[in-house]
Amino acid sequence: EDNDSTYKSLDLTLTKRMSKRWSLIASFLYTWRREHWFGSPQNPNEDLNNDANTKLWTFKALGTYQAPYGIVITPVLRHQAGTPVPRRVNASTNGGTFAMLVEPSGSYRQDNVTIFDTRVEKYFLLKGARRLGVFADFFNINNSNAAQNQESLTGLRTVVLPDKSTKPVTRFLYPTTIIGPRIVRFGVKFSF
Repeated sequence: EDNDSTYKSLDLTLTKRMSKRWSLIASFLYTWRREHWFGSPQNPNEDLNNDANTKLWTFKALGTYQAPYGIVITPVLRHQAGTPVPRRVNASTNGGTFAMLVEPSGSYRQDNVTIFDTRVEKYFLLKGARRLGVFADFFNINNSNAAQNQESLTGLRTVVLPDKSTKPVTRFLYPTTIIGPRIVRFGVKFSF
């Protein structure tokens, strides 16, 4: 019973079908999440701040625009709440070292993430039912550098600097993964 998790979500979607050369789909998802970090606690330390009652949200909008000269533009905008980060400390006892939650879930969150991508493409009709398409994909146009993963352990860690020297930095909320930089990709598609 202690391992049960509950997720309740509200999903709102707006759709504008293709007319007058454009279409749009926008959605918003809000989730109430209840779970336990350690499931059924095996000791009193795991019982501290074990309940994770958090809220998450995601917004997404994507569309299609049929521009002049047969060019099709398809932008996508995504925004999501950062995942809750439980602050932990390492505690040492005669039985060994373990990580202990020291604050309730939701006290800290990873960065909110907003990403804007788009594709621009053009098709050329060939003989029969064949088509040749050229496209360019633009990823992370807004060049977001939000952290997707961050440390939850309190303390210090050592990082290596570009000049090969080392420096201690605060470990808690230190980014371990960030969103990749702005990228442009070109391609060709052949349909037959």
